[in-house]
Amino acid sequence: MATGELATAGVVFVRSGGFDSAPHTAPARQSVVMTRGTIEVTVTSGQTHVFGLGDLLLAADVDGLGHSTVTFGDPPFEALFIAAREDA
Repeated sequence: MATGELATAGVVFVRSGGFDSAPHTAPARQSVVMTRGTIEVTVTSGQTHVFGLGDLLLAADVDGLGHSTVTFGDPPFEALFIAAREDA
């Protein structure tokens, strides 16, 4: 089933031995494709979500308090961050 196309502004590959962050917003609406490791993301409401190899998530909290991220398990953490074009 096709759902349409998403114009992108760029792709960034991130590889980190550990990635723990204070609450922050996404720099742009972006898809995140997990390619290695496991992260736990806590959103403003307090809900916690765990993502690992092969998972795809949408980081769309460009306003407000954002989310925090913690890596766990065997490093490294690797992911592709695919930013959506703002005019798309």
